[in-house]
Amino acid sequence: GAVNMAADLTMGANILMADDTSIGIADDAERIEFDGAGDISFLGCDVGIGTSAPSSYDSAQDDFVIAGTGNRGMSIISATDSNSTIAFGDGTGAAGYRGMIAYLNDEDDMTFRTEATERMRINNDGNLGIGIQSGIVAKLYVKTDAAFAKPVLRLNQGDVDDSFIDFIG
Repeated sequence: GAVNMAADLTMGANILMADDTSIGIADDAERIEFDGAGDISFLGCDVGIGTSAPSSYDSAQDDFVIAGTGNRGMSIISATDSNSTIAFGDGTGAAGYRGMIAYLNDEDDMTFRTEATERMRINNDGNLGIGIQSGIVAKLYVKTDAAFAKPVLRLNQGDVDDSFIDFIG
């Protein structure tokens, strides 16, 4: 049955939720769902930390908002032999993650992926590699495959397309 309250409730113990239960503003408007696998889902709502109105931010970026005065941050912590990642995608499962920023704790390297492929890496010496995953021996190391027909580096002056430097192997 339902319990209706019109005042604050102070609890001196845990609130235990049964499998597949939810908290919402009505039976047909669940906001927080607890499932039997131990997952917690936020449904049909924006989540704010440090703000009571996350939906007041730009609608393209208001699903999860960390706000407030002073310094703010978010930490993603994993074991020393594991990775910490932020993944971007258009589906579920491994195939859905097309873009990723990852910190590889065991190597102390940070990687950037697009189209599910590592494209850039900053190694633990602070060297930046583009198109290379290991052996980054210079501050900037750019490697392309032999069939790459485009210039490796192009510097244009303004909108003029005939002022450039091409380095082609």
